[in-house]
Amino acid sequence: MKKIFYSVFAFLVAAVVGNVAFADHNGAVVLTEGGNCNETTILASVLDSEGTHLVDNMYLVVEDPDGVQDELIPVDGTEAMITVGPYGADTTVYWRVFGGGERDYDQPLWNHYGDADFTTLVNDYITENGDEWLLAGMDDTNPFTTWESLLVEGCDEDDDGVANDMDCDPSDPENSVSADSKACQLYMSGVGGQGILSAPGLMSPFNPDSMAPEKAGKKN
Repeated sequence: MKKIFYSVFAFLVAAVVGNVAFADHNGAVVLTEGGNCNETTILASVLDSEGTHLVDNMYLVVEDPDGVQDELIPVDGTEAMITVGPYGADTTVYWRVFGGGERDYDQPLWNHYGDADFTTLVNDYITENGDEWLLAGMDDTNPFTTWESLLVEGCDEDDDGVANDMDCDPSDPENSVSADSKACQLYMSGVGGQGILSAPGLMSPFNPDSMAPEKAGKKN
């Protein structure tokens, strides 16, 4: 069974092995908690800390609009935890498990897993490109890693059906027009009354070159 050893970020040492299957797999189980107006936590732990085939270099990798995070998955049964959010709009969070030295512990399984030349493909790629991609984000161009996705609903603080980042006033359930609309910008500048929030002609944004938003509410 051919193995190539490599380092990741100068602290991770593991073996890349292709097309290996054990009778007793002991990879990771991944759960999520929270969401909406709360933080979202993605947790990962080994399936059986008392079992065999434990891998002490599995990592949980998570990406959201704020960047990429990774956390070592302990083999003692405790959890790796990565927390993201909350978000003002519906946001897709991506996660995967790097299975350390066991390719059948990756979640999701890598592209080309199961191909006859999988081991050669991976080992050759590491030889040519290094190994930092093993814990890299979605913009990495490696041909192997794949991702699971989790849609987290945007926070709707006033429960008016409009997520905070698009709500003219997230604290007012009576004001649910779009934050970039003419109505919102005029209303928040002190122009008009509640009626302005229902005027059909004011639901679209101002022209980007218009000075109207700056002049709204001002008197000569």
